[in-house]
Amino acid sequence: MTFKQWEKIAFSKSTRKIGHNIIRDRYDFPNGIEVVDDFVTPWNVFQKSFSVVTVVYVLPLSTHIPGGEMRDDGYYGEEGYGFPVFLGDNAMEKAYNFAMKLI
Repeated sequence: MTFKQWEKIAFSKSTRKIGHNIIRDRYDFPNGIEVVDDFVTPWNVFQKSFSVVTVVYVLPLSTHIPGGEMRDDGYYGEEGYGFPVFLGDNAMEKAYNFAMKLI
């Protein structure tokens, strides 16, 4: 299944407001990997809103993430491990393409 196909049928498992300017949605990709999309609306009206998409799949921090980066803050506390994170335009599509290759 391609990203465009998944995007047409995807639905949020849960939506939560985190603080005053972040909305968090959780999705499942077709291979069962969960992804978290934090949509951030900056306080400054001259800044553009953006998404921070986290693939909930623990990997070593040294893992190369094409179009993204590894972060060790947040959900997982084991030293040397973290989650792939994607930012910017097409962040969800980048996360999808990466996660579909994991399993």
